[in-house]
Amino acid sequence: MDCPAKPTTSHWTSYMIALAVLVALGGHVLLTLIYLSPPNIAQEHLGGVAERYMKPLFHQNWHLFSPNPGISTRKLAVRCQSGEDQWSDWFDPTEDLIARHNANRFSGVGKLLYVYRAVGDDLRKHIEQRMTQCQKRRASALPEQDLEETLDAGLGALVTADSPAPAADCSPEAVMDEIIDSPEFTLAIRYSEHVCLGYGDEAGVETTGLQFKLLEFFPVKYADRDAADASGRQWDKVHEIEFPIIAGE
Repeated sequence: MDCPAKPTTSHWTSYMIALAVLVALGGHVLLTLIYLSPPNIAQEHLGGVAERYMKPLFHQNWHLFSPNPGISTRKLAVRCQSGEDQWSDWFDPTEDLIARHNANRFSGVGKLLYVYRAVGDDLRKHIEQRMTQCQKRRASALPEQDLEETLDAGLGALVTADSPAPAADCSPEAVMDEIIDSPEFTLAIRYSEHVCLGYGDEAGVETTGLQFKLLEFFPVKYADRDAADASGRQWDKVHEIEFPIIAGE
């Protein structure tokens, strides 16, 4: 009776490659689920690892079982200065990439969009964190019976009639000094510098400054779409956070 052939070196190599692929795929799926899941024990222990793995190439702006699904579109708009007072119009640096991505979904441009959009998304998250911290500081200074009411008021400013002095505003403008000192703001500056450098080269001018702002577009409610279509209105409202002018070096 013939004995079964022993696995050769090439067979073992194929097995190891297949195993490595399965482990990598399983790890990717696991970290993606942790990254997109709502707060839980796994995210508490592995959330940092998942975030470092997902950003910037695998970042996604949606969440599994999210109680608050995304209802807005965010963009980071930039304008560039040439000379002393010559400014370009505000523009979206990703506009050309979006057009290329929509024309050919297999071009790989979508990965670049993830990277560039993460600049504005991370900046917005940092702003929300600073506003929340400001709100908590103000809440801790109020009487205990007003604490729950203050937190329920959200990120807006709350001034009580019994306050000895107007309470500090927790708007983005009020916490701007804290925002400017953040790595997220520094990254937004570098991104805008890169954008304005390309703008200056294309226009044949030397850029002497730049400015950027965050735009958040809220769509028209479904029940109001017919009226909006008739009037040509695309968005229900637009929120913007404008940052200080950055002088060129």
